[in-house]
Parts: sequence; structure tokens; C-alpha cells
Amino acid sequence: MHRLLYPFIALLLSLAILLTGGGLLGTLMSVRMGVEGFPTQIIGIVMACYSVGFVLATLVCGKLIRIVGHIRTFAALSAVAASSTLVYPLIVDPIAWALMRGVFGFCLAGLYMLAESWLNDRTPREYRGQILAFYSITTYAALGGGQFLLNVWDVSGFQLFSLAAFLFALSLVPVALTRAPSPEIIEARPVGIRELYDISPLGLIGATCAGAIAGSFFAMGPILRKAPAFR
Repeated sequence: MHRLLYPFIALLLSLAILLTGGGLLGTLMSVRMGVEGFPTQIIGIVMACYSVGFVLATLVCGKLIRIVGHIRTFAALSAVAASSTLVYPLIVDPIAWALMRGVFGFCLAGLYMLAESWLNDRTPREYRGQILAFYSITTYAALGGGQFLLNVWDVSGFQLFSLAAFLFALSLVPVALTRAPSPEIIEARPVGIRELYDISPLGLIGATCAGAIAGSFFAMGPILRKAPAFR
């Protein structure tokens, strides 16, 4: 198992650092918008823009990876994610925050696509399940652990946004310095929603419902926790 994981240590470490910042940023945004007095409906719309960017990335990032490769794409998307995070404390406005949230969703979707294609390409078929399981543990542990950083500074300041941006920038280092070969660039055939439904209708419906529930929970959970009914 150690020999299987060794080629992916840099990638998984970069993802862990990046998603630690992502976990912090998601919760921080909800709480900070509550502090700023944004209406609950506006908070929901701003946080939903993450999903809009996520979907748009599926149309663009595959082409980007094929043009410039995995490592350059990782560097570019991480840099954009860090830059967009620094906008939040500079412009406290729901429209600007919605745009930046969409940008972050776009970047994160591209990074997920990149990481999973890298793992799939470089892992023997018989060990793919084990590697993807370790990848899932890494991502969820980082997303969950990042939320504990919310206690480091006051949410009304700029420091936590800077910390998230710092983590996004730091995540570049392991991948940029890795000696492991990046995956071969192959031409992928796009799969439409109708084709996905024909292949697995229950899977598509289940994934859609699970995504809606998880997205609502992670976006609005921190706000609801501060509601009087939960005190």
C-alpha cells in the first residue's frame, strides 16, 4: 500500500492543504455574511453560486487540462482561488461575494477533476478502489478540519480570509516540486445528462438529491446554528 501511495503523496498533500482552506472559507463566508447582516435569502444565493461555478468548470476545465497539462492547471486554479479569496474583505458586497464564490466553485471543480483523473490514470485497476478511498478520506478530513481554524481569529476581521488564501497558495508547492510523472493527456468524450440517466437513472437522481442536501447543509448550517431555536 505504501508503494502505491508514494507517487501520489505530493498530490494528496496539496489537496489536503487546499481543502483545509476550502473548509475554512465555506463556513467563514456563511458566518461572516450573518455578522454583516445579509438577509438569509441573499446568503443562500451567494453560497449557491459555488455550485454554478462548479457546473461551469465541467465544461471548461477538461479542455484546459488537455491544453496545458495537470501541473500547470493545478497551479493556475489554486492561484485564482487564492486571489478570489482576498477580494472578500476588500469588497463587502453580496454581488462581489457571489461572483467570487462562483469563481472558487469553478476552481475547486477543476482541481477535483484534475486530481481524480490523475489518480485513475496512474493507479492499476485492481488497486483503484483503495487509492480512491484514501483520496476520499483525505478530502473529507481536510474539509472538516479546516473549519476548526474558524476559532483562530475573529470572523469580523480580514485574518481568516488571508489564512484561507495562504493555504490555497501553499498548496501549489508539493505539486510544483513533485518528481512523479503527470498523467497522459487523452481526448475525453463528453457524456450528456440524458446518457447518464440511461446508464444509471437511480444513480443520477440519488447524486442530485444528495448534492442538494449536502450543499444546503454546508451553506446554511452555520447560520441556522446561530438561530434562536438552536440556542
